[in-house]
Amino acid sequence: MTFGTPCEAIKQPLRRNTHAGLSRRVRLGHTVARMTEAPWLKADGSFRCFFCETPKDTKGRQRDPDSWHVGLRESHQLLVSRPLPNGDQWTFEPVRGWYLKNLEPSENEPDEWSLGSDNFATTHTNSLPDFAAAIPGYANGHVHEFCTIGGYIVFPNGLAHTRPTTQRARRWTLNQARGCDRQVSDRFDLTLEAIRLYFAGITVRAENPLGDVMDAYGWFFDCFGQGSEGFEAYVDYFFLDPFIAEGRVRPLYRGSLNFADALPRDASQYHSYIQEQRQAVGQRNDLIAQWWATMPSA
Repeated sequence: MTFGTPCEAIKQPLRRNTHAGLSRRVRLGHTVARMTEAPWLKADGSFRCFFCETPKDTKGRQRDPDSWHVGLRESHQLLVSRPLPNGDQWTFEPVRGWYLKNLEPSENEPDEWSLGSDNFATTHTNSLPDFAAAIPGYANGHVHEFCTIGGYIVFPNGLAHTRPTTQRARRWTLNQARGCDRQVSDRFDLTLEAIRLYFAGITVRAENPLGDVMDAYGWFFDCFGQGSEGFEAYVDYFFLDPFIAEGRVRPLYRGSLNFADALPRDASQYHSYIQEQRQAVGQRNDLIAQWWATMPSA
């Protein structure tokens, strides 16, 4: 595992995400073929920091890599072009007004839906600014390692993509729900535990704080199956094994998946939490690299 060094946002010509050259490689024959270089790697083989490479706007404000970085979107497009557990394969394209739109939805999916990028490795800078400022390697509002491909994931990102549910679901996307619900507070281990509970059939909010929103997007999770086998398939597909220990979600904070205790309360707890995230993101990068090494050259 090789990381570059922390750096300031690279000054480069600003361009919106484009799919030139990638989509044909991904979709040709519904196979995943290996390109010369992985879009999540730099020329020297180190992992790209998508935050570092995303330029600021004309007023000096940092743009969001989830929306602006070409290589990040290309990375997601490539990773989700792998076959699903049932043998089906998604066909995603960057389309105007959509991040990655599914061009061939199945009968169990919405007629139109797309994925959005989410940087799930977080420092909670807004909630815990003093703790975040003391992180080794923290610079320009980010931690370099957290902004490599191992720190990003995708979720369906449209409110129009939800399905009717027995309980009233809040009008949030999955990304919004995990960030806005204080019982989760953007922690990915708690998010993953909520996903596990969904696969276990637990969606009532008293037991699963994201259950109503998970249920509304249940068609997405159902692509991976049902019950514990479905959860295992979801974990495997998104390279999330570093967050699993002995078949359970591995807590990143205080050894507990307590929804009532989402944020660290002191510097020591926070430091431990950040280190656990560093380890998991690094291991996830390794898993993605190992998968990439098995792909035949295009």
